[in-house]
Amino acid sequence: MTTESLSTTTRAIEAGIRVVTGRAYQITLRPTPKDVVFFVPGTQDPLNLNSIQHQANRSYWENNPSHYEHFLQEVHALKPQFLDLHIQHEYFSWTGDNHPQSRVDAAERMEELLLRFYPEWTQEPVSLHLIGHSHGGNVINEFSKRIAARGSRFPRSWRIKTIVYLSTPFFGRLHQLDPGQLDPDCRVVNVRNRYDLTQRVIADYNLRQMPFVIEEVVNANALYVAGKTRLAGVDFGAFGHLRDLRFSDDEAGRVWAAMIDTMLGTRDLLHGMYQIVGWLRREFPDFMPLASATTLRNTLNDLFDWSVRTRIRLQRRTRRFTRSNFLEDLDLVGAASVLLPLLRYRTATFHSPLFDILAEILLGRIDAFDDTTTTPAPQLGGRFDLTHVEVERHDPYSRHGHRDAFERFARGVEGTQSRYAQQQSLTLMRETLVRLLSQLPSEGLVGWMQTVVDILNGALGVLFGDADRNVRALRDSIAGYLAHITRFRAGLEVPGHEAEPYPERPGTLGYFAVESHSVSRARLYDEVRDALTASFDSGRNPGYQE
Repeated sequence: MTTESLSTTTRAIEAGIRVVTGRAYQITLRPTPKDVVFFVPGTQDPLNLNSIQHQANRSYWENNPSHYEHFLQEVHALKPQFLDLHIQHEYFSWTGDNHPQSRVDAAERMEELLLRFYPEWTQEPVSLHLIGHSHGGNVINEFSKRIAARGSRFPRSWRIKTIVYLSTPFFGRLHQLDPGQLDPDCRVVNVRNRYDLTQRVIADYNLRQMPFVIEEVVNANALYVAGKTRLAGVDFGAFGHLRDLRFSDDEAGRVWAAMIDTMLGTRDLLHGMYQIVGWLRREFPDFMPLASATTLRNTLNDLFDWSVRTRIRLQRRTRRFTRSNFLEDLDLVGAASVLLPLLRYRTATFHSPLFDILAEILLGRIDAFDDTTTTPAPQLGGRFDLTHVEVERHDPYSRHGHRDAFERFARGVEGTQSRYAQQQSLTLMRETLVRLLSQLPSEGLVGWMQTVVDILNGALGVLFGDADRNVRALRDSIAGYLAHITRFRAGLEVPGHEAEPYPERPGTLGYFAVESHSVSRARLYDEVRDALTASFDSGRNPGYQE
């Protein structure tokens, strides 16, 4: 072969021409695709109470409780098993706000990061494998629309080969996937947990961001904290003696002392709440309507005055410690006249001025309501391989035998919210509030309400006329709240865990909203691993040894 023919052959090979016995054939050289696993964190603060930005970042995956660390580690353990596998969880971050625009902005940021991080691959085939937890899955959906939009610089040689949704709530209108941007062989994996209340209920509400942190505002008020602390130490068991007409000296001492402590704690708590409501209304007028803020502050002020007068009467009592005298010192007529306008309850419509205020605050913060489901199937249109991975058996709560009770509770709230999606009425919003409040720890709200009803029942035997009517109306209203809470209460708490912090306490709303929502990323489940590895295109590493 001459030098010229050798040069021609070399150029032909470089150009993708195969030379055989002097004849040339055009062939296509297909470089082996690179695999990129990309982690998309979700919403850490579904109520938008935290003002910290870009909190959905690498720490979302790295700093989980010890029983949730294995997922990231097990995905990274796949890297040496394949020839050209890249895993990216460190550099992508977004606000994590529970707001649609925040997810749209996150998708834009996601595209920019991929292009900035892998600029040398824009002309090469790249298979993307996207893993999103919670609303991170909806960021992935927005990403699929982003790369299809005019002006997108997303390389045409890059394809989405896998989507792993971990506890993602799928909307009916918002954040719809563009299936045209998925590879025809794309695998979709949907990991979900029956006990995940965030996915099933809470995520329906997309909220406006608060310009402050409510918990910090409340806890910064010294009076509120002092009152809360004092009330936590009250001997509420002493009030059981009120069932007796007369008390022994020791019993009387306990009853009066407990009520004096209650009034002192109530005084500070009410004063602190009065200040907090005033500050919120002054600094953030959109947070609470003026009429609601005025009603609430007037009631708090009147109750404050009542608690001070009551505490003085109780402390002055030196003899005749009887039930009737205790009720006289307590001035239930005065309390009823203050509380009744706020607490009067109509059980048929879940209506009370207090619930109206709470509903107004919630409605004022809802940017969009969209009834969610736990499956992406409607968005896929039957075009892709969809695998559902049910992980409820990995939720520690599943061991306690409350599955049916939880399902009745969850379906009740879901049903109410489905009706709210069709007709957004205050009645349905109030019903949702009652259904959720009914699951608060039993030793808290329910126990307190029952104690108040017992005290009011005891007062009715010694009151007459308007006083009797007002106290009876207050008793009936509180009993109405209690009846609804008892009706909707599902008995989900697990005995013996009362000392545990609220979010980790099995059977509480906090547990179902946080802990159960995280079970999907507790570990790399076999079905998820199989789907990922089956989609990797770079080939297995023949030299890998476990």
